[in-house]
Amino acid sequence: MLNAIEEAEKKLNAGRLKKLQIDAHFYFVDKSNSAIDYLTNELSEHGFADQIGQTVHLMRGRFEDHYDSIIKNIQSRARAGRSIFLLDQCGYNKVPMSICRDIFQSLTRSEIILTFAIDWLIAYLSQNAAFLKALAPIEISEQQVKRFIENKGVKGGRFLTQRLIIRELQLSTRAPYFTPFFIRSDEAGRDLWLIHLSKHPTARNVMTSSHWTIQNASIHQGPAGLNMLGFDPNWEDALPLDFQFDGNADREISSALATQIPYKIEESDGFGPITFDAFQSNIANDTAATLSQMETALLNLHSEKDIEILTPTGQLKRPDARLKSTDRLQLTRAPMFPGFKLPK
Repeated sequence: MLNAIEEAEKKLNAGRLKKLQIDAHFYFVDKSNSAIDYLTNELSEHGFADQIGQTVHLMRGRFEDHYDSIIKNIQSRARAGRSIFLLDQCGYNKVPMSICRDIFQSLTRSEIILTFAIDWLIAYLSQNAAFLKALAPIEISEQQVKRFIENKGVKGGRFLTQRLIIRELQLSTRAPYFTPFFIRSDEAGRDLWLIHLSKHPTARNVMTSSHWTIQNASIHQGPAGLNMLGFDPNWEDALPLDFQFDGNADREISSALATQIPYKIEESDGFGPITFDAFQSNIANDTAATLSQMETALLNLHSEKDIEILTPTGQLKRPDARLKSTDRLQLTRAPMFPGFKLPK
């Protein structure tokens, strides 16, 4: 994190005579004294010793006991509360959903990156009292656990359970935008979710773009296109389930978007054209596509006359122009047969 800010500052100031500074503060929390001691030593060895107690704050104890004071410190420095919380828990129940709600309610420009041991949760599903008590912080009920267990006997049940759990987490955190992509651990033989939660589609797009850019251990299990979190029991037979954000995935998603976008636009077409901004917000959580990939697909469809993109004044958009948030999307109104006209 510290190195990332330094690199960003270098890029920001490239070619500038008057240098700018990123005013970032860091709060590292761990209940393990040895972990904090080790971190202190590492920071000193890498040249950050003078920042400890100034912009770098080391806090011993549980995050639950410190997050309220961290929020207050952020609020005192930045009115909008621009912040990123990386909650790298060990397991799946160490970060109560109530804390996520508090963060989003208190800081309007906050984001949360949450690790979640989904494979371990599914492997240990049980209705015994101790397991149900352990799930209390993430607000999954006994009735939901019963349904997850029943899914074990259903074709594709594991994928269905994953999708049900992520929907519950989104509802519990009240985060409008999220990405639940996997980190694969070959050593452990199981997958972790790397969940990004935010209140703004721009933050969500930046996170998705990072998966495409880095291309290391990130995967998505399911189809390309606009049904990322949908469910089809025949996936096991029909799909290579590991979508790995590589060149093949890019081609898959381009093909899927070309096929599926017109159907999505058709869903709202009866109410008139939908703005690009509203369309992007509506489908953001249902695709691994970035804003750039979505824009390219829309302009290609417009060029092929499968859809129409209109400017705010009602003029057809030039196919080589950049999309604006206020541009409007609709199905093509041009006649498909001589003498045949669609109603306006």
